[in-house]
Amino acid sequence: MDKRELKGNLVSLHGQMHMVLPPHISPLQIERVVMTEVSKNPAILRCTQTSILQSVMEACSLGLIPNSVQGLAYLIPYGSKCQLIPGYK
Repeated sequence: MDKRELKGNLVSLHGQMHMVLPPHISPLQIERVVMTEVSKNPAILRCTQTSILQSVMEACSLGLIPNSVQGLAYLIPYGSKCQLIPGYK
């Protein structure tokens, strides 16, 4: 998967994200953060599309932003699967 494909997939999930996100977090914010995380850790793009999107939706349903800088949640590649790891904060 490349960045453009991932971005397109994230845009198509905006409606679903909006349904599960708390009001103070927008789907656009999630999209931007995920794209930044992928830029910092390109190994995420080697994971399956399904596992990346599931991890992002899991973060949304928990009300977490998968942003390694804030430490609230992390997108971690394990082989070909991306997993959401909630942070300790």
